[in-house]
Amino acid sequence: MVAARDRDGALMQADPVYDLRRSGSMTRLLRNRLVLVGLMAPIVWASAGTVVMAQTTATLVRVYQGSTTAPAVTISVAPSSASIAPGATVQFAASVTGTTNTSVVWTATGGTISTAGLYAAGQTAGTYRITATISGGTISGSAAVTIGNSGSDSVDISPGQDIQAQINSFPNGTAFRLKAGVHRLRAPLVPRGGNVFVGESGTVVSGARLLTTFSRSGSYWVVDGQTQQGEVHGACEAAYPRCSRPEDLYIDDIMLQHVSSLAGVGPGKWYFDYDGDRIFFYDDPTGRRVETTVTRHAFGGSAPHVTISQLVIEKFANPAQAGAIEGDHTSLWTVQNNEVRFNHGVGIRLGHGMKVVRNAVHRNGQLGVGGVGDDVLVEQNTIAYNNTAHHSVGWEAGGTKFVNTLRLVVRGNQVHHNDGPGLWTDINNRDTLYENNTVEDNTGNGIFHEVSYAAIIRNNVVRRNGKYTGLAWSGGAGIVVAASPNVQIYGNSLASNANGIIAIQQNRANEGAYGQTIIENLDVRDNAVLTSSGTSAGLLQDINDSSYFTSRNNRFQNNDYQLGTVARPFAWSNQDLEEQQWQSYGQDTLGSFTR
Repeated sequence: MVAARDRDGALMQADPVYDLRRSGSMTRLLRNRLVLVGLMAPIVWASAGTVVMAQTTATLVRVYQGSTTAPAVTISVAPSSASIAPGATVQFAASVTGTTNTSVVWTATGGTISTAGLYAAGQTAGTYRITATISGGTISGSAAVTIGNSGSDSVDISPGQDIQAQINSFPNGTAFRLKAGVHRLRAPLVPRGGNVFVGESGTVVSGARLLTTFSRSGSYWVVDGQTQQGEVHGACEAAYPRCSRPEDLYIDDIMLQHVSSLAGVGPGKWYFDYDGDRIFFYDDPTGRRVETTVTRHAFGGSAPHVTISQLVIEKFANPAQAGAIEGDHTSLWTVQNNEVRFNHGVGIRLGHGMKVVRNAVHRNGQLGVGGVGDDVLVEQNTIAYNNTAHHSVGWEAGGTKFVNTLRLVVRGNQVHHNDGPGLWTDINNRDTLYENNTVEDNTGNGIFHEVSYAAIIRNNVVRRNGKYTGLAWSGGAGIVVAASPNVQIYGNSLASNANGIIAIQQNRANEGAYGQTIIENLDVRDNAVLTSSGTSAGLLQDINDSSYFTSRNNRFQNNDYQLGTVARPFAWSNQDLEEQQWQSYGQDTLGSFTR
């Protein structure tokens, strides 16, 4: 007796005898796409285009609806479970047996899933279900997915364990909990898609080597066998010629100045003899923690949807313009609630769709946050005391620098005491939003939008910026727009900056990739500007083109100025102007002026 099931595994009605020698019967057999199975010989399988028989002498097949057991139709989903962060993705696959119909329909809770089985987690933590059902049928298989940043479902990693080996041993979407203590990396970590890395209180991820064996050479302490030599890159301030070297030396978390000769070594200074593989320093290391940076960065690679949270990430030998968190080739990473400090180049380098939220990014050698990417969010971070290696401010250094971004949002950050600009968009940034930031005590411009395109700068508090003496021609302003069209500046409060709100046009109109980079359609309105010196507001140009003042729709309106002792605090039409002269050019005709 033979049972007949269709391709979805459903039992079919009885059918008459099929004579395999007759084309009509064969056609009907194939048209019905029967799968014939049984315990009696001959066993015949018929599917679209093929017939396979256990005995070639068989010529007749009779199909009955009977009780003979057919092979079970099953479906399984892999991985059977996954733990991922909110917004992360994980790829599921379905395996169907017992039928030739292997097409499935995916459904999911807690997020969405594509027809190919790619699950995208929602934002609500919890345990949810992924289901694959045979197309046109009812047989299904499922898997569990947990959305969350930590918990009992994560993989614990203790200091001294090989983190990369653990990453490689688990599927995409695995969450790892790095236990408290110092995790010293010998190589950068390369996550898999959807990985989550969460620290406990006291978890440190370090790129430094602990130095414990010292000898004496005259007045110097010496460490031998130091073969690390990273990429040399960057432009340095004159007094710090080795800022371009990524190796640093720390004693009890205090960075020593890297000098270029042994003769320059003294208190707080050190020298790396790269040819001799030796480190020299002056300060007594007895009973102290001495570390030198070795590993290029903490996290990198190109996997999407990675989350990095609640870690201290420190002392990486990343060169200038590279990140301790290196997001340059990534997409949709979330970097949140971390402390990123003491790294030589950039603390956090961006990638497309990255969210940088609630981090403390401080005392990094060049920049706190920087890089490229579309749809980047930088929100509620503290970005402070960066450029400790003393890279040239004019080259690239300070709190942040964003390049080639689209729809960048910088919101609600505390940006202070950086050596260089606080917030800086330079080259081909489009549709930028700076809002609700507090930008204070940076040596360069507070907010600087340069050689870029449309931007909104609103509702920021900008105070005491611009103390760097190398900035000329109304540099060091609270807000500066240079060679960028369609910028709106409104609702900001500025106080005690070297200059107030300044627009600058130089011979840079053709430097952008999306049209001319010129001061045009500048709209500065409803700001409060307090200055005791310098220029309170104005537009400057050095290309002998008066159209920037007469026909390019650049305007200042309804601003409130508290002026100091500068007799002519406004700049327009290549002149320094008094209040009434400023208004005579149609600027701030309804504004207010207080001396």
